[in-house]
Amino acid sequence: PGFIWTVLLFILAVSSLEAQTYTFTNAGATGRTGPTQSQVNSAYSGGSLEGDVTINTQGIQEWTVPATGTYTIEVWGAQGSYQTGSGFHYGGGGKGARMKGEFNFEVGDIVQIIVGQKGENSIGNEDNEAPGGGGGAYVWMDENPVIIAGGGAGGSRTPRETGDATDDMNGNHSGSL
Repeated sequence: PGFIWTVLLFILAVSSLEAQTYTFTNAGATGRTGPTQSQVNSAYSGGSLEGDVTINTQGIQEWTVPATGTYTIEVWGAQGSYQTGSGFHYGGGGKGARMKGEFNFEVGDIVQIIVGQKGENSIGNEDNEAPGGGGGAYVWMDENPVIIAGGGAGGSRTPRETGDATDDMNGNHSGSL
């Protein structure tokens, strides 16, 4: 049930042996700091990532590439949250962007991954109680970005066209007061 609002990051490894899918999540983390090692260990227990993901900085998952080959990486930014007030549900948060690409990695490469969380909802009706935008999904190696997907905008108290993330430089806003 928690995965409805969770950003997922899939890495599909295709090598001469067999295809393997690795699914990275936010490991149940909420807020802006991301998962701890304990959360990652629990979330990946019994799966293809068990024991293979390290957290040296909270929120940044480090994974060592197990085999040289071409990897298909698909990332989604998290959805923004919504605002409620006075018994009404105002504008919903925008959807995160989805990006996909193929990348070559070598055995032993260390890939760093951030899986953003859904923005936190705002329950108040005050101007300073704005809902949060969704976190982005980031994959990089050796301080170089590999693939990034932006999160959706937080909702607003006014109707909006869209607060969905886009795949261009301009994006969308969720509305104004």
